Amino acid sequence: MKRDWELIRRLLIFIEESGSQHLLSEDIGVDSPDRVYYHLDQMIQGGLINGSRSTYSHGGGVVVVTGITPKGHDFIEQIRGETVWNKTKSLIKEKGLDLTCETIKAGAAAAISSMFS
Repeated sequence: MKRDWELIRRLLIFIEESGSQHLLSEDIGVDSPDRVYYHLDQMIQGGLINGSRSTYSHGGGVVVVTGITPKGHDFIEQIRGETVWNKTKSLIKEKGLDLTCETIKAGAAAAISSMFS
């Protein structure tokens, strides 16, 4: 499964705003619980959120989110606004780079800086 940065962004915003530990795919408008599980698992491994995960033997699983890490808060603060998020994605695409946590942070910093010029 490919990483979906739009979904990761939506998940972080949802977790921050709702404070919910239990997320359903319907809560964020995603039709696949497996996609949500996969991305929450990736967010735990990447240090963006704290939580625990259990995998079912037949596939999928459950993730209980216990909070956003300082790294996750810093990340979402940079890309929360639609204007900065869209500029960040455009800048990264224009430079021919892949979307990664590092390129998003760097792109967001450049996008924000250009808004002050």
